[in-house]
Amino acid sequence: MTLETWATIAEIFGSSAVVGAIVFGYAQVRQFRTQRRDLIAIELVRSFQDELLPLGYQMFHTLPAETSAEELKALGDTYTKTALMIGMRYETIGLLVYRGIIPIDIVDELVGGVCLVIWQRINNWIFATREEIGHPALMEWYEWLARELEKRNNTAAHARKL
Repeated sequence: MTLETWATIAEIFGSSAVVGAIVFGYAQVRQFRTQRRDLIAIELVRSFQDELLPLGYQMFHTLPAETSAEELKALGDTYTKTALMIGMRYETIGLLVYRGIIPIDIVDELVGGVCLVIWQRINNWIFATREEIGHPALMEWYEWLARELEKRNNTAAHARKL
C-alpha cells in the first residue's frame, strides 16, 4: 500500500470518528434532557406531598367557581392564607413552565386539574388583592399557567368530540 492509500484510510477513520462522536454527543444530550425532565417531575410531585395542596383543594373545591373576593375574605384568614400559599406555589410553577424548565404536559398531568379548580375559585380574590395592594403582577404566573392549562383542556375536549 502506498502512502496515499494509508492517508485515505486514515481520513475515512477520522471522519467516521467525528461522525460517531457527534451521534454519541447527540444521544447524550437527549438522555440528559430525559433525565432532567424525569427529575423535574419527581421534584414537582415531591413539592406537592405536603398538607398544603390537599388542604387547599378540600377547602376550595366546595366553593362555587368565580367566588367573589368578598365571599372568600368572609370565610376567614385561614382561607385567604391558604389561597396565598397555594397561589405562590403555582406562581413558581408557572414561571418554571414559561421558562421551559418544566414541560407543561407534566404539570397538566400531575396537578393541572387541581390548579384549575383552585384558580376558578380564588382568581377574583387575586384580582382584588392586586388592586388593593397596588401590585398588578401579583400571581401573574399563576394566572398565565391557569390560562395555558385551560387552552390545553379546551383543545383536548374539542379533540375528544371529533
